[in-house]
Amino acid sequence: MEAYTRSIALEIASYGFSVNAIAPGPVHTGQPSYITPEAEKELNRSIPLGHCGQPEDIADAITFLCSKQAAWITGQVIRVDGGRTISSP
Repeated sequence: MEAYTRSIALEIASYGFSVNAIAPGPVHTGQPSYITPEAEKELNRSIPLGHCGQPEDIADAITFLCSKQAAWITGQVIRVDGGRTISSP
């Protein structure tokens, strides 16, 4: 997906479009959640911010990428995961 995002961003940049992707971490998606309480305890230990995400966390990143403030961002994959990808296992 990352390579595809970069490739499409290059292809359509001349038309004034930007292409970015969101790589979400573990997110509570409602009831019943796919994240069991036991799994959540384990996941929380691997997330520097200490908790699983909420749908709003992902939506906020998308809102930013759709804003004028992100007009010069293209071809990027934004990890919205509470720091999980930077922590050691």
